[in-house]
Amino acid sequence: MGVLLRIFGWPHELLHALALILIGRRPERVEQDHIDIPGDLSTGQFVFVAGFPALLFLIVGAICVGSLSRAADAGQIMLWLLLTLVSGIAFAGTVGDLLLIFGRLMLDTIPEADVAEEDEPQSQIKKHHDMDRQSDDRG
Repeated sequence: MGVLLRIFGWPHELLHALALILIGRRPERVEQDHIDIPGDLSTGQFVFVAGFPALLFLIVGAICVGSLSRAADAGQIMLWLLLTLVSGIAFAGTVGDLLLIFGRLMLDTIPEADVAEEDEPQSQIKKHHDMDRQSDDRG
């Protein structure tokens, strides 16, 4: 797992940072395995920032699969197969982000009376993400 984090960690987190810059915001902190985003993003902005790496890795994967299907010789087949595998691993690394998006969208459907005033949706998602990171550190 550490090898995958070293290979895919920075590119993944920097794509989140790029998405923030595209919407005119800046990350609070960027690390190899985590990015702290501003807590006041709208749901649409949050979905864009959290889903940006997944979208890009999915597009790259689709391009690789298409190129693999048109490969002319064994060298091209090996190249496109390797790139398809790499983009698939990169996309798999976005599952946590996709779960955060799902959680944010689910929190937005809860009537405001059901959500405690001190727990804003963003802080609840961050708490859940922090718990996931702690359990990953233990296991």
